[in-house]
Amino acid sequence: MPRRAGTRLDALEAVARAQLGLVTFDQLLACDLPSSTLRHRIRSGGPWRRVLPTVYYVASGPLDVVQREQAALLYAGDEALITGVAALRRHGVEYLPADPLVEPVHLLVPHDRRPRSVGFALVERTLRLPRPVASHALPTAPLARAVVDAARRTLDRRAVRALAAEVVQRRRVSLAGLGAEVDAAQIRGTALIRAAVGDLRQGVQSAPEAEFRDLILGSGLPEPLWNPTLLTPDGQFLCRPDAYYEDVGVAMEINSLRHHLSPADFETTQTRHAQMAAWGIIVLPITPGRARWQGDRVLNDVSAARRAAAGRPRPLVIVVPFSL
Repeated sequence: MPRRAGTRLDALEAVARAQLGLVTFDQLLACDLPSSTLRHRIRSGGPWRRVLPTVYYVASGPLDVVQREQAALLYAGDEALITGVAALRRHGVEYLPADPLVEPVHLLVPHDRRPRSVGFALVERTLRLPRPVASHALPTAPLARAVVDAARRTLDRRAVRALAAEVVQRRRVSLAGLGAEVDAAQIRGTALIRAAVGDLRQGVQSAPEAEFRDLILGSGLPEPLWNPTLLTPDGQFLCRPDAYYEDVGVAMEINSLRHHLSPADFETTQTRHAQMAAWGIIVLPITPGRARWQGDRVLNDVSAARRAAAGRPRPLVIVVPFSL
């Protein structure tokens, strides 16, 4: 191979290596490869393949999730950043509302830019382009914005609730910060995330709790306090039930099977329930599945517990309602 051609390929390899095997057409031209070589390699069935308009993969094999993100950014151009599900993955969120290997890579670009959505690149123009955070060298939207952008394209209420609860409960985003991002977002597509933020503001702290709240609100029963703190008369911490009827001293605990698969968690739960019973609190353990599929029976249990508790003295505990 002539020395000059080898130098050109070395330059191309350096660019591709820095971009996970991906290069743009302009970068290929900048490497000054002979036009015959370029046409041969990017031809249909050739060793290099086009993965998006103007973006080529100069290695073999399928693209992984990070390469898809890199390719989408190269296609969208300067100032583009990753948001939505892809950004959630980069922020380390556990409960993703979609599979990043299947979901298009959602990108934000300035409103005056004109790249169109194509292939696995979903391009959205915005007047509110956030300052990106660096995530493994790829520009990524801040977490609150990524949550809202992912939720706007999700029809699964449970998934949106789980997502909002996770980022707030893990203190990755403050409830005030998430609420501000929701308030600033366009109205279209935000009904589910607005409802999830509303649940969190009431004290609900998980998707199963939010579903149980829906059940209660549609039943005619009074709404309980959500995640209040109960103290003994001398001010010692007693417990923080998922839901609590202060007027009759009935607590409801939304306990998942996953939680009880841990012996330590099961033991902790049993100890807490025993302490609550010792102070005269009626405890109703409720699994998310039973609340979802046997809602009428659960409501009957709640009503029966309230009736049974109504004829006895209220437990002598101090109730501190949830507050932001």
